[in-house]
Order: sequence, then C-alpha cells, then structure tokens
Amino acid sequence: MTHQVSGAQSFELAFGQFKPKPPTQFSGAESQEFSSWLRRFEDMVRMVNPPMPEQLKVNTLVGFLEGEARDLIDELPDADKNDYKKVVDLLRTHYEGPHFRNLARQQLSDCKQSPNESVREFAERMKRLVKRVTQGQPKTAQNERSLDEFLDRLRPAPCFHVKASNPASYDDAIIKAMTYESLLADAVSNLAIFPGTKLETPQVNVASNPQTS
Repeated sequence: MTHQVSGAQSFELAFGQFKPKPPTQFSGAESQEFSSWLRRFEDMVRMVNPPMPEQLKVNTLVGFLEGEARDLIDELPDADKNDYKKVVDLLRTHYEGPHFRNLARQQLSDCKQSPNESVREFAERMKRLVKRVTQGQPKTAQNERSLDEFLDRLRPAPCFHVKASNPASYDDAIIKAMTYESLLADAVSNLAIFPGTKLETPQVNVASNPQTS
C-alpha cells in the first residue's frame, strides 16, 4: 500500500489483513484538531507489520505534515528532529497551547448556527471548538458543555423545541434537532407540491417526566 507524501516523495507501508485509511495531511488549519489527527496517525502506525522503527515512525509523521506544521519541525535542533516524542510534544504544545485555547474560546463565543447550515454541520463545527476550549477536562464535563453551548447557539425555532423535549444528553439534543429539521423540510416540500397549503410549525411530541413519589 503506497501513500503519497510531501509532493512527489512516496513511501510504502506493509499492513496486515486490514488496511486502515491513512490520515490527511496535517497543516494546523482551523478545521483540524491535532489530538484527533494524531490518534488516527498512530492507529495507522499500529497496523504496520512489522512494527515501525523509531526513525521511520518520526519520518512518516513528518511526511504527513504540511504548511505551518511542517515548518515548525525545522525549528527543532537537528538531534530532536529524529525524536518522535519531541516532535509530537512540539506540535501538541503549539496546537493545543493556551493561545489556541483562547482563540477557540473567542470563536465559540461568536459561534451561531447560520441560516443555511444544517444541524449536523453546525453540531460538528461547534463541537470542535468546545473540545479545544475544554481540552484536558473529563469527558462528562466536555459533553455537558457541548449540550449547553449547542442549545444556546442553535437557531431559535429548533432550539425552542429541543429545549422543550428536555434532552438527556448532547447526542440526544442533536437527534431531536435533526428530527425537527427533517419535519420542517417535509412541511416546506409539501407546501411546494400543494400550493395554497397553510404551512404550520411541525409538532414535536414532548415526553413528560415521570412523577416521583
């Protein structure tokens, strides 16, 4: 299995029975998250047979970098450029440091669902920002923050119906918002097919909480 890296340069990795999808090039773009990208890269490395020597591992990592991320490696002392841990630590410090967290915090404060943005697209965009802001916090805290931010930044109409349904989790809120979005799209479609039909706000059943004694 051959992967193109750094323009014309290429290398061949020997995988076992299951060949993983290689990660995309990492440049540090706003849409990329270093921890997620590194996890995918290391998952790919684990499936190489026989296991990669340390030198090949760091060479492969650097080969998957481009733009600013690749330029950062040139700032390392020559001896550190061949140390996998030092290369990863440099990238992690740069892309998960306080300045990037502060930038993500500002972007999150300005984040709103745009008129033509689907619920799924908005949820993915917002979750990336929340994950950067809450880096290092427990998963439960990250999920709670994601739910709060999602409800605060969703468009008013779906937000009202999702809040009324009292979602139990962030994933539950997304499902309810997507359901509302789908019902509204069906209503608009029916209106186009049958002109003159009165468009009504789709009804979303709200399950009542059981009474506790």
